[in-house]
Amino acid sequence: MGKTFEALQRAEKEMKKDVFQPAPYAPKPLQTFSIPGSVAKTAPTWCQELWSKASVSTQKAKTILFTGVSPGNGCTSTIGYYAVYLASKLSVKVLVLDLNSVDPSGMKRFFLQQDKRSLIEMFTPRAIQNVKSFESLKRNLVVVTNDGEPFDEVSKWVGSQQFAEFLNKAAGQFDLVLLDSAPIQLSVETRILCSKVDGAILVIESGKSRRGIALKIKKDLEDSGANLLGAVVTKRKYYIPNWLYARL
Repeated sequence: MGKTFEALQRAEKEMKKDVFQPAPYAPKPLQTFSIPGSVAKTAPTWCQELWSKASVSTQKAKTILFTGVSPGNGCTSTIGYYAVYLASKLSVKVLVLDLNSVDPSGMKRFFLQQDKRSLIEMFTPRAIQNVKSFESLKRNLVVVTNDGEPFDEVSKWVGSQQFAEFLNKAAGQFDLVLLDSAPIQLSVETRILCSKVDGAILVIESGKSRRGIALKIKKDLEDSGANLLGAVVTKRKYYIPNWLYARL
């Protein structure tokens, strides 16, 4: 290595130009919250970390959009586990809106598989609009799924003034409103939602989501009016025992 370096120095003097080109500076664009691979067993750990970090950075942000880099990144599961943790462990009153046009039944499927229905009240978009007062709801966790209605109707609702009024009303009576959406490059609804929520969190799959694509999607979200709060890394693999990471 030493001889190579000396040779490059001599070449630099002979050619009278810089051989060592400076690497372009790329600041870290996102604050990252890591989610361990075994989500079911360790959910309280990463949920608590996300809550502590996001609650500080969001300040008054009560409506938060979750969106993935690509389909299958684990965005729906992330919201599901996070919402259950907040509602059951911290008694936070949470409203979850499933507005994912790519997988419109994902949120309902998640809660039925996890056998969490006893913890929640479940509505469709049409039904939730007919609720006169959220104060009449009995449980801390309310989930609105969209698989029971044509998504074009849901899309029209998202783009309407009524939806903006609905969000304002929900933010006044829930501690947190979480919105699940499709990746922005696949969904017009996601672009519309960016400017209607207080903040957004990007979900990135460890080992599969490329940095360049994630940065492009970050820019697309910000260009659409999103206040990007940070990123969640899903499906992370631990190659050494998890307890050792705290000592590294």
